[in-house]
Amino acid sequence: MTQPAKLALEDGTVFTGKAFGATGEVEVTGALSGTVTIGGTLGMLDADAAVSGTVSAAGAITTVDVVGDLSGSVTTSAGQAITSTTVGGDITGTLRAGT
Repeated sequence: MTQPAKLALEDGTVFTGKAFGATGEVEVTGALSGTVTIGGTLGMLDADAAVSGTVSAAGAITTVDVVGDLSGSVTTSAGQAITSTTVGGDITGTLRAGT
């Protein structure tokens, strides 16, 4: 079953379409400086560099593993949890679960 998806650009333009690709895991080879929104549970956020963008999940986030600094925000919806977090650098951003 294909999920609906939206892509919102900085200038306010919104494109509506269908979601595709793997579900449940986000792996970033470089730095994450944009916005990632997951409609359900995110199994793992794995970033090889810094995270300065925004990651939000409607469900729980099982693992957050960031090699560099975390200056952005990682959040879940109300009643959801972030189970495990590893950050190799400084945390000046926000890890917020269940708010």
